Amino acid sequence: MNEFETGLRHRLRRALRQTAQQHVHLRSLHARLDDALERGAVDAVRVAAEKLHTALQAHFELEDAVIFPAFHGLAQRSAQDLNALAREHRRYLAELERLRTQLDVAALATFAGDYRSFSAAVGDHERREEALLSSLEGAADSPARPGERPPSEVRRSR
Repeated sequence: MNEFETGLRHRLRRALRQTAQQHVHLRSLHARLDDALERGAVDAVRVAAEKLHTALQAHFELEDAVIFPAFHGLAQRSAQDLNALAREHRRYLAELERLRTQLDVAALATFAGDYRSFSAAVGDHERREEALLSSLEGAADSPARPGERPPSEVRRSR
């Protein structure tokens, strides 16, 4: 493995750790928003939705700019799943923006119902993403020659 490839794998492993930390942070932001909804605190809901939007945007940017392109190169078999996750990122940001706008014109109860659906979809996305990335992590640790499976995959298939 050359220095360039070693550096890329190091950057990918660091990004994977950062993504895992972001998932924890995003769950806490969802919990804050849920708590504000339960209390009926419209201003707190607005603040929590803004923080969630900002954090989701940063999270998706890391995945779309670093993690997904790296795995496209390291594990081409995952391309379809990675592309689907990236499309969902764009859709979720647009949906959260729509929900934030809706909060200004709709009753809190309407926002709450729509937000809970959004939150469940994002939670499902996160679980699928974590499972996929976990299955691909071996590609970040060991080089695979074209047409060869990384050692982590060979071990799993035995």
